[in-house]
Amino acid sequence: MTLMYGVTTLLKIKQAMLTTITDVFAVFSPVSLAASLPSYGTRKKIPAFCPPTKQRQALVLVMFLLVSPQLIAKAISSAEQLKQAISLRKNSQYHQALELLNPLKKQHGDHKRINIELAFNYINLSDFHQANNIAAHIETLDLSTNEKKTLAALKQVIKENEKKQKASHLFATMLSTYAGIEEFTSRFPVDYYLEVADPSGFSPGNEGDYLSGPAPGAHYDNNGDYGAAYPEKSFPAEDSNYIVERSTAREKKQSSYRARKVKLKHHYRHNKKLQLFSTPLLFNWHNQFSLYLKQGQKKAVDNQVIERGKKLNYRQLKLDTGFNLLSDSLWLFNFKFSHRAHYYNGKRVLDEDKLIFSASVPITKNRLTLALIKGKRSYRDLYDLHNSHQASAALEYSLNFSPLLKLHLGSRYLQNNARDAYNKYDEQTFYGRLNYAFPPGALAGLTGFITLHYHRLMYEIHHPSLVNWGREYKQSIAAGLQYPLTANLTLGINGHLSRNNKNQQSGRDDWQRVEAFLSYRF
Repeated sequence: MTLMYGVTTLLKIKQAMLTTITDVFAVFSPVSLAASLPSYGTRKKIPAFCPPTKQRQALVLVMFLLVSPQLIAKAISSAEQLKQAISLRKNSQYHQALELLNPLKKQHGDHKRINIELAFNYINLSDFHQANNIAAHIETLDLSTNEKKTLAALKQVIKENEKKQKASHLFATMLSTYAGIEEFTSRFPVDYYLEVADPSGFSPGNEGDYLSGPAPGAHYDNNGDYGAAYPEKSFPAEDSNYIVERSTAREKKQSSYRARKVKLKHHYRHNKKLQLFSTPLLFNWHNQFSLYLKQGQKKAVDNQVIERGKKLNYRQLKLDTGFNLLSDSLWLFNFKFSHRAHYYNGKRVLDEDKLIFSASVPITKNRLTLALIKGKRSYRDLYDLHNSHQASAALEYSLNFSPLLKLHLGSRYLQNNARDAYNKYDEQTFYGRLNYAFPPGALAGLTGFITLHYHRLMYEIHHPSLVNWGREYKQSIAAGLQYPLTANLTLGINGHLSRNNKNQQSGRDDWQRVEAFLSYRF
């Protein structure tokens, strides 16, 4: 009975940990928990199968050491999750808080603070139906006088917000300015043609004359470019004999730039839930328009500034519109249309249109997303490319290690169908993205990201001169930091490195960029 009494006491303590409406889980130390057990030496009747007092106490202590670590570890884990959820709510991250609270609700359905936190988040999300359900459940629990007053105040808040609730429109404007440096380096093979009189490489009439063309000058190099010796010809005549030598040429350009961006956002939230197949869904409509202007200096191959008074101008117009449906179980369905128009020096060179459908489902604290995308590119005679149609599918898994650390892993398969022999390809992409935020302290509010991308492009080229371009392999890494100087003003820095390796040693392109930005939202 002593052992059973000790275990019963542990269970009572655990139950007490789940019944406070204002505090988080109480975490007891093994010493305090052992001290809470009664004195076993004062009991008068001891069953015959129980050992003497000292042995009996030792046995209880052993059982306590076996049971209490699991109880304490579970309590600590749940307490940490609850604290994280409270922190997320205070930072207006209500959906992320619900992702932590819903699993806790399944484990500890009658825990009052968990239910209160759920109600708070649903109120902030204007989901008053769910908030009322939570309040009704709390009302069925054993409440103290003060807890009943707290519940009454909660129900009053829900009632008042339901009366005020209307179809809401939210507007926001963001202005950003950028300053950066970028560098582009291209490496590609160059073939040198050396003409000879016969396949052996020697002229029968003049063994010392390696070239049958014009006599070379005093400073002429035998390994000179064929075009230098024969400027009127771009390649050797068909009836001549020649040998080919290959070297790698390198072009490097570096430039600084300034850019500005204005972004307008509109968000509409419907005041009542929609019913689809007897499932209540929260409807949200999002619109976004942005204008990006970039200005840089024109430079030659040797990186010297040319036409100093003339700037290179790039402009991009972007329009996104779409809606999403969110269920009570946090299933998210998203429909979106995106349009981008690219301008270079005042000329419209490229249009991009995309239609996107995605579905996202929660998996414990994580999330799995599937997306299907249809797109079109209109090149407007850019590089003599024809218009192309794109179809792609993407899969992403998001892991929430904590409210401050999230990892996204994904892959995408894309088909680019163009009516020409140069721009039809399939692309496979694998990527990872890490988002992090610094904990409260001196760097509180500082956030950052790191992304890695790997692309493999497989071209369907039917032109013999471009057979070596059948494959391309691209890698890129990007990182950034931003810090809120005030509630509306943000300072940040971004960096980007990318490399494009062309198959069959056809060349390599490297691009690097570093930029700082300042954004103001109002």
